[in-house]
Amino acid sequence: MKSDKPKIAVLMAAYNGEKYIEKQLISILNQVDVEVSIHINLDKSSDNTLSVISKFKKTYPNISIISEDISFGSACSNFFFLLSSIDLNEYDFISLSDQDDVWFENKLIQAVSQIELKNVSSYSSNVIAVWPNKKRKKIYKSFSQKPFDHFFESGGPGNTYVFRKDFAAFLQEFLKKNAEAIKKVEHYDWFIYSLAKEYDFKWYLDDFYSLEYLQHGNNEIGANLGIRAYLKRARLLFNGSWFIQSRIICSLTIKKNQDFFIEWSNLNFYSFLFLAYSSKKCRRNVRDQLVFFIVCTLLSLKSLFIKSTL
Repeated sequence: MKSDKPKIAVLMAAYNGEKYIEKQLISILNQVDVEVSIHINLDKSSDNTLSVISKFKKTYPNISIISEDISFGSACSNFFFLLSSIDLNEYDFISLSDQDDVWFENKLIQAVSQIELKNVSSYSSNVIAVWPNKKRKKIYKSFSQKPFDHFFESGGPGNTYVFRKDFAAFLQEFLKKNAEAIKKVEHYDWFIYSLAKEYDFKWYLDDFYSLEYLQHGNNEIGANLGIRAYLKRARLLFNGSWFIQSRIICSLTIKKNQDFFIEWSNLNFYSFLFLAYSSKKCRRNVRDQLVFFIVCTLLSLKSLFIKSTL
């Protein structure tokens, strides 16, 4: 009997995840009011992650392994491979998944409901960071969107992203057409958010907390909490790394804000002053806006004495 439940492809990027992936798979399989198919791309691993997945596959035919012996080197490359490879025809929605979270059982139906209610193509939400010592911290990312935030940050945690098929198909085609240039991108969640906003695919940032985001030594990014995280972020801004990545993403996704791109892309004294002046349009969180303003002002002064190498 054919089900009327939304059909969702969950794309999971995995690597050396034997300690965590079992709980995550169970939490995805336990999603309510949706039909899920889990497609796992396993970056060539040195632990028993493949054995854990294979055990689940024997019981659950809705789990498949896309690849298990290719070294991708990053979650970004892994997800881009998944998004380029998946057959979208049989699904209504696409969701991205890390290997080491635990999803609340209504994560996906909440996303689908809000996508339908708000009439948007893309969705993200908030998360709860959890540490091995049981400490928990709500991570709020659903601040109001700004005109240029997509040039400088993601739409929230990538492990909360859910797309309609329309945007998923557009994203897939874009990745295939720009396969070589995409290799320079280091943040898949930031790139996807930028592409969606530039090409007028509406995005909704939900106040809902959808999953437990496990914090451990193997996190590629982590929750970015506390003064150390802010200092690290400020350092990436000040040494130019963040602006280099921003410029790469802009050059790939830019469509309708060309004047803004031209204004700051040279990264000289006037460009950084322009960015400092535009800080409220570039970051969603007021605290991030302040850090952005201070760093851009300092970089404008620095550029007077040191020729930019960005």
